[in-house]
Amino acid sequence: MSVSLERLARNQALFREVNERLLELADGFHDGSMQFICECSQEDCTETLTLSHEQYESVRAHSTFFVISTGHEILEVEKVIDHNNGYTIVQKVTASDYAIATDPRRRDGG
Repeated sequence: MSVSLERLARNQALFREVNERLLELADGFHDGSMQFICECSQEDCTETLTLSHEQYESVRAHSTFFVISTGHEILEVEKVIDHNNGYTIVQKVTASDYAIATDPRRRDGG
């Protein structure tokens, strides 16, 4: 994996990890939804996304899926799976093995 592709993959994996920790620290989903950070590859992204528990879990069911702000997709390394209210679900195509290996739910046996 090239250095820039490795960096992109690391950024997405880090943001996914942060969202998983936010979920652990939350008291649960208030009003059926919760704020998550964009899991795009941009290091300086600070956008947040509102997802229901079901929406978030549908993304986390796949180790190579990430939830990002619409317009943050990089079509050279990921494929758009779905567009929703202000967010997009992408599948990591390049460096998908890294996405799988760093999936916190996979490491935790979940």
